[in-house]
Amino acid sequence: MSTSAKDLISGANETELTMEALKEAREIAMRLKQALPATVDAVQQGIDHKTVFYMLVARELSIHRVVALGDDVLALLDSRRYLSASILVRSMLETIAVLGFILRALEKFEKTSDVAVLYTQVQRIIVGSRNGDEKDPSPVHVLDAIRATESFLPVPGLMHVYESISEFAHPNWSGLMGTFGKHENALLVRFSDESRATPPVALWLTIALSSFEHLYDLLGKSILQAAAHFAK
Repeated sequence: MSTSAKDLISGANETELTMEALKEAREIAMRLKQALPATVDAVQQGIDHKTVFYMLVARELSIHRVVALGDDVLALLDSRRYLSASILVRSMLETIAVLGFILRALEKFEKTSDVAVLYTQVQRIIVGSRNGDEKDPSPVHVLDAIRATESFLPVPGLMHVYESISEFAHPNWSGLMGTFGKHENALLVRFSDESRATPPVALWLTIALSSFEHLYDLLGKSILQAAAHFAK
């Protein structure tokens, strides 16, 4: 996690960090965009096990999703649409948690060598659904995945950031009255786009992107180690 991410979690002044964080976020977003894969090709990449194949598919789907969401967040920040940007950063954190979920599944696989369990967990990422067929795998619970992800990050605090963003994503004070309304007196509320509750989106975005970059690299190495196990 980046220096600005550490500072945010420790309660640093967000105003002083915003410009630095936004610059860092743009740099990471550009690196991720340049790393976007066009395919996962089992034949070309020499992948001969479906579990390894779908772990790679999940990893590469995640980077495409994070890059797409990150582009939209940056555009919204340029337009000063902080509420919408916050909601998209929350979706980015949920995507990041997918990588942590797979890393935790691989960690358990190292201890048990249970291929069936590992494949089932990967299926939950690829085809998990709450509104599909009854036989479809259940999707991953986001909060459980975020908790699992914490242990793979250099600095803890991802859940705290997620909870802070959720205050804006949900119709609580931050996402409603703090964003659109102001009491002028006990009998009058005036509405406007001049938000009193301005979220530190640039800092949250930096945390999301730096965390993803770290986990993306870590998962790539872990999948290679797992592939070596399957090759035995």
